[in-house]
Amino acid sequence: MALTTTTHLNFRGTARAALEFYQRVFGGDLSIATYGDFGAPAGTPGADGVVFGVLNGAVRLMAYDVPGGDGASVVVASVAGSTRRENGMTFTDRAFFQSLRADSLE
Repeated sequence: MALTTTTHLNFRGTARAALEFYQRVFGGDLSIATYGDFGAPAGTPGADGVVFGVLNGAVRLMAYDVPGGDGASVVVASVAGSTRRENGMTFTDRAFFQSLRADSLE
């Protein structure tokens, strides 16, 4: 069974710049979708933020801008951090997630 992992970086308004930087360093194909692309009204705060970004190449990275993340400092609720889903969005104070994929559930 093949297993792959993907690092998913969480940003506060700088995901696009980070993904573009990693693309310059590692090469590969970059795909970015914004909250506006997924229906957030134009002009609303964060509509131009990255809701889904992925760099595919020698390195695979994913990234997004945490909703409401405006670059302000984040207060960490606990040592392990916290993550919650609300209205179809993920809110977190964690710096990254790690995704694990396999060929089958087994």
